[in-house]
Amino acid sequence: MSSSRSTGKLRDSGGEWTASESMSVADLRKKVKSLMDKLQFHSALFWADKLVTLSKDKPSDVYLLASCLFHGRQFHRAAEVVKRRGYHFSHLQCRFIAALAYLESREFDLAMELVDLAPIKSDDTETLAALEVVKGRLFETLDDSQNAAACYKTALTLDNCNQEALHLLVNHHMLNKEEENEVLALVSRNEFTQTLYSSLLKKYDEPDEPRPLALRGLENNVDLLTNRAEKLFYNCDYRRCHELVNEILERDPFCPEALEIQIACLMELNKACQLYILAHRLIDTYPENVLSWYAVGCYYYLIRKAADARKYLEKATTLKAAFGPAWLLYGHAYAVENEHDQAMAAYFKANHLMPGNHLPTLYVGLEYQHQASNKLAVRFFEQARCIAPRDPFVIHELGVAAYESGEHEKARTLFEEALTIIQKAHHSALPDKWEPLLNNLGHVYRKLRRLDQAIGFYQQALVLNPFCPSTLANLGFAYSLQADWDRAVDHFHQALSQNRDDTFSTTMLQNILEMMLSEKNLEDTDVMPPYKDEDGAIAKVDIQEVSME
Repeated sequence: MSSSRSTGKLRDSGGEWTASESMSVADLRKKVKSLMDKLQFHSALFWADKLVTLSKDKPSDVYLLASCLFHGRQFHRAAEVVKRRGYHFSHLQCRFIAALAYLESREFDLAMELVDLAPIKSDDTETLAALEVVKGRLFETLDDSQNAAACYKTALTLDNCNQEALHLLVNHHMLNKEEENEVLALVSRNEFTQTLYSSLLKKYDEPDEPRPLALRGLENNVDLLTNRAEKLFYNCDYRRCHELVNEILERDPFCPEALEIQIACLMELNKACQLYILAHRLIDTYPENVLSWYAVGCYYYLIRKAADARKYLEKATTLKAAFGPAWLLYGHAYAVENEHDQAMAAYFKANHLMPGNHLPTLYVGLEYQHQASNKLAVRFFEQARCIAPRDPFVIHELGVAAYESGEHEKARTLFEEALTIIQKAHHSALPDKWEPLLNNLGHVYRKLRRLDQAIGFYQQALVLNPFCPSTLANLGFAYSLQADWDRAVDHFHQALSQNRDDTFSTTMLQNILEMMLSEKNLEDTDVMPPYKDEDGAIAKVDIQEVSME
C-alpha cells in the first residue's frame, strides 16, 4: 500500500510535472500549452478546465480554455466561457476569440455585437490587428467590401506581419493599383516585408521582371511561384502559366490559389478532360469547399451545358456568397444563352465583390455593347483598362467600339496594340480564339483603302480557321475591290461551299459575274457591310477568362 505522501507522476517529452495536492498552477498552465502545441486539444481541454478552476478564472487561463474549445470546433462553448465571465468587455484576447468563434459558427450578428463594443485599450497590436480582420470578414458577409477593405488596411497598419489581411485584400480583388501602393506604404518600415508583399501584389505587371535581391533564396517558394503564375495568366501567357501551375501543384497538390489559376487555365486552353478530372478530385476531397463546385460549374460551361453550369455555380455561391469568380462565370452562363438581363446582374454582383479586378467591368461593357449602348460600353471598357492597361481583350473591345463609331484609324491602333501584346505572350502561333481580331484588322485596313494589308490579315485569320465562311467572303470582297475577279469568284465559291445560305456571298458572286460580263469595275466601291457575327456585331473574341482573384 502506498504512503499518503507518495505522488503519481505524468511525463511527456516536454518535461515532468507532479499531479498532487501541491501541484503548481504554473506547471499545469505549461502542460496545457504543451498539449496544444502537440495538437492534443482533447487532453488540453481537460486540463485547461481544471486550470481555470484552480486559477479562479484568470483571464489568460480562460483564453486558453476557449482556445482549446475553438480548436475542437466547439465554437459556441468557446464564446460562452468568455461571455459568461464578462471578459469580452475587458480583455482583448477573450473578445477576439469569442468573436472569431461566432464568426466560424456563422453567428454573424453575435460576432458583430462583440467587435462593435467599446474599444479596449491595449498595447497588444497583434491581437488588435487580428480583431480588425475578424471585423473585415464580417463586413464581407454583408457584401460591404469597402468597409471590409478598410478593416484589413487598419490591420496591416497595426501589424504589418498580419498576412491574412493582405491575403484577403489581394485574393478578393479589393485593391486597384493606387490602393496597392498605399498598402505597400503601410509596411514601408520593414524593407523585407515591403519587398515580399510587393511581389505578391501587382498581378497585372510583367511576369518576367527580375527578382529583388531582398528575396534571394525564395525563388522556389510556392507563394511567389503562384504569384508569378497569376501574372502569366493576366498577361495571357496561358501555356507557360499552365506549365508553372502544374509544377506548383506537384509540390502542393491542394494549394487553393494555384488550383484557382489552374481551373482558369484549363478553361482558356479548352482542356475539358483535365478540368473534369480536377473537379472530380476536388469534390471527393473537399465537398464543402466553394472551389470544388466552382470547378464543376467551369467544366459544364466549357462543354457548353450552360444550365448545368448555373446549377453548380449556384451551389458554389450558396457556400460562399462573396466568391466573385463564381458570379462572373454565372454571368457567362446566362450570356451564352442571350439572357442579357440576368448576365448583367451577375456581372454587377461580381464587380461589387471584386472592385480591383478588370473582368467584371469588361463584361458589363460587353453587355452594353450587345444592347447597342456604345457610349456606356466604352465607359466600362475604359474603367477596365485603368485596372488592366495591357489586357488585349479590353484593348480589342475598345477597338471594336471605335470601329462601330466610324473611328477607323483609332480602331486600327487599338487592334494592332492588342495583337502586339498577344504575339509577345504567345511565342508560337496565335490561339484560334484570336481569329476575330485578325478579321477585324482586315476590316479596318479595307476601310482605310489599304487592301494589301487587309488581305494579309484575312489570310492570317484563315490560317487559324481555314473553313470560316465569313473570312472567305471577306477575302472575296477584298479581291473584288482590287478587280482581281478570278480570286474573288474563287473565294466566294469557297464561302458558299461552307454556308449555302450566305446571302452576301451569293449576291456578291452574282454581281461580280455580271460585272465581268459587262466589264465594269468595282474598284471605287465599298458596298460590303462590316463583317458580322450572328448577333449583328463585328467580330468578337470568345473571351472565357475567369478570375483569381
